[in-house]
Amino acid sequence: MSSTDRDWKLRLVVCSDLTTGQKLAQTNHALAEFATEYPEQFMLWHTVSNSIIILQSPSIEELLLRADKLGIKYSIFREPDLDGRLTAAC
Repeated sequence: MSSTDRDWKLRLVVCSDLTTGQKLAQTNHALAEFATEYPEQFMLWHTVSNSIIILQSPSIEELLLRADKLGIKYSIFREPDLDGRLTAAC
């Protein structure tokens, strides 16, 4: 396995309309959710690559639909202070 292998890069997607501080917090929440839900995959990523890509999107839901079709595992975070809005995914 190579650390440049795309399959081993952890991708975080955050809503593009949030403030910079909110984006930082929301991506960290999503990362924590992923580490909790998929501990084996998280540790494998940490060992093999430890590479993170952060993206922003106006529609995280569309990306998650594509991930579902491709069988990609992901975790989401809904911010309680924003009425449970989906703000980030990992």
